[in-house]
Amino acid sequence: MSGGVQDPKVVRLKAELAAASHEVARLTAENAELEMLLAEQQKVLDANQADLDRYRVLVEQQRFNQPERVDSKTPASQQAVVLV
Repeated sequence: MSGGVQDPKVVRLKAELAAASHEVARLTAENAELEMLLAEQQKVLDANQADLDRYRVLVEQQRFNQPERVDSKTPASQQAVVLV
């Protein structure tokens, strides 16, 4: 290999390596962006869960006037006694 002439196989492998390195860099950047988006979405989900928990507590606090449930097979005369 005198005179700076390179083997075509070496030239091809170097080109493949450069292309693969470029693809790895692109995928690394895309992965970082996706991780950032995932973190933002997780924050939204956490905030929504906190809202749901607060609403659940409020709904439970508003249920204090609900009558007790009576089995549908219980005769109406017995239901009146239970509900009174």
